[in-house]
Amino acid sequence: MANALYTGNNTTKYKIKKFGKKLASNRKKLIYAVITLFCVFWIIPSIFSSNSNGSIKNTSSNSAVKISSEDQLFFAQFEKLSDSDKEKLTKHLVQENYLMNKPDDELLLIAQSIIEEFGSQKGDSLDDEIKSNNPSSSQDSAKASSSSSAANTLSEEDVHKESLKTYRSSFLSKILKLLISKEPSSVISRKIDCELPDDLSILNIKENNLLSLKNLQKCLGQKKIDDKVKNSNLHNTYATQIKALAKNLPLDKLYDSEQGVVIPAGGKNTLLAMGIVSLLREVGSELPIEIYIPPRYIDELDSCNFMSTVSDPLKKTSCISNSADILDKVLIDEEKQSNYIDRSDLDDIFALLVSTSRQTLLIDPLYFPLKNIDYLFEFEKFTETGMLLWPRSLHRLTSPVFYEMIERQPNLQKRNRHGINDITNGYFFKPDEVTTPLADLEDALPDKTIDSRIILVDKNTQIDTLLISLYYQVFGQTWYNFLLEMKGDEMKFNHESYMASLYLLNKPYYLLNTINDEVYFNKKDNTGTELQLKIQYDPVIDYKNYVGAESEMATWSGAELQIDSNAFYKQFYTEKDLLFASGIHPAMFDPIDQFKHKLLMNNQVFFRYIESADVLKKIDIELVLTKNYVNLLCKNRESIGFYAAEKFTEPEEYTEFCEYLEEKLKFLKK
Repeated sequence: MANALYTGNNTTKYKIKKFGKKLASNRKKLIYAVITLFCVFWIIPSIFSSNSNGSIKNTSSNSAVKISSEDQLFFAQFEKLSDSDKEKLTKHLVQENYLMNKPDDELLLIAQSIIEEFGSQKGDSLDDEIKSNNPSSSQDSAKASSSSSAANTLSEEDVHKESLKTYRSSFLSKILKLLISKEPSSVISRKIDCELPDDLSILNIKENNLLSLKNLQKCLGQKKIDDKVKNSNLHNTYATQIKALAKNLPLDKLYDSEQGVVIPAGGKNTLLAMGIVSLLREVGSELPIEIYIPPRYIDELDSCNFMSTVSDPLKKTSCISNSADILDKVLIDEEKQSNYIDRSDLDDIFALLVSTSRQTLLIDPLYFPLKNIDYLFEFEKFTETGMLLWPRSLHRLTSPVFYEMIERQPNLQKRNRHGINDITNGYFFKPDEVTTPLADLEDALPDKTIDSRIILVDKNTQIDTLLISLYYQVFGQTWYNFLLEMKGDEMKFNHESYMASLYLLNKPYYLLNTINDEVYFNKKDNTGTELQLKIQYDPVIDYKNYVGAESEMATWSGAELQIDSNAFYKQFYTEKDLLFASGIHPAMFDPIDQFKHKLLMNNQVFFRYIESADVLKKIDIELVLTKNYVNLLCKNRESIGFYAAEKFTEPEEYTEFCEYLEEKLKFLKK
């Protein structure tokens, strides 16, 4: 209640008038109306005022509060109401964001400006704004168009897209201002003062005692957390404002398409992304695809769009970005700007936020689709929850300090699961603070960790999840990476930011139980690198397995139900269907490196990277990728092949490269 947001005078007056008319039928309702109108015309204006350019000023923060006679009348009338009527009125006023504002809070003022700019009124006027910016919609357009070529005239659709792009950019800019104002006040120590399991595989149950609350509390001594309470307040205030903001956003105006795929790219990853586009079309996907180019690679945007037309036979792929100067008015220092928006570990979350689709599948360019992924959008657990996640095979190592910061503690008296097995009634698993993993306790983050390089999210219901995850990721390297995953200094990506956000917001999600397997090929390339793929599986079959486990275990006795995580998985998760494959060997995705260093060859002889029958019966990844690379990099060299040609100093080397790709293609076809 203390952090509720005020939504603006014009809309407020209309709503209050309407509210007053509805309640004027009897005396008690008339009192409601008088009180409500009073709040708008006397109390609220005393708290907030707006300057000429629409920014909000605090008019009361530095002066003593003066209780006017009207204020006294209001509170006198309020006190005469019955308790139930007081409760009803208070609930209404809070819902409408009128009461208990904190004008001294900088975050509140920023959040209010976001709502005023991106509220329903702004959304409703967007089409008018588009029309006003498009000369073809006015009577003067004929004169304007006659003096310019048709080729230079933007269509109404193009103008609409540009307006939406500007709209999203402005939105993200304001979100980042909000976020920056709540930056943690210190850098957390990354030194671990406890012993952790040598084998962090989620099926390893021999070292559960090292995952207990008692042991994890030792990992990060309280003395090493500077300003913990202050940082907790910073975090919680940001989260509170985001939750309120999410309820007021016109998502149909921010994200104008229904479903789509986004692939983070830039630099070498742009070429890899084109390979993913070709694979998606090969397996039958018809979804629109967007390739996200981070600001540091903004010069690649035009070439990206050009290459996408070659890679996508359906011509439904486009390249998107966000402005490098999105924080220009807040941070003049370019280095500071990049720290908040242009780091490689932030590319995934910004790709999700910048993509134009409300339901968005994020695919990292190192993850190959093995079959058509379009069905995922209709999967019942996704439509039910709005968030579909794939797992890593690691135990959770979230610090107990995180729970302290968000003021939410797991229940030490109740154990809800045994790792992957969350079906067994907690009665059969007695908790013990010494031997029970913290993640197995009621109201704790689950033991399963996620692979954040593949995510399917519905922004209609999970936009606040993404915005709070953004907070964890922006401040991940100094604070939250270590709190959410105590893995050490080598950790670069905050995979668990999404799970932490879902937990904080009590949002539903579906996380597969089927562990991502590593498929080894018992083969090494000429550098000695072991060749392998990591497999992620079909969620439909995964859920079928879970439902089957529930059904069978419903007939078991108490003794049988005491099944551990390892036994549970081996018994019920035998059926699998491959969906994504992630290659470990980087040369597979970069044909130029392959050529220059003769990788994926033995004694100058080609060999297949992927020989697994399970993979090949789905799709021949190497063949599809090589076909795309030949078309993209070598056909019509003056136009299509420019990307590869500029990588070579001598024209002869470029010719040799294309001959190399052609020979490899012949080999793969055999």
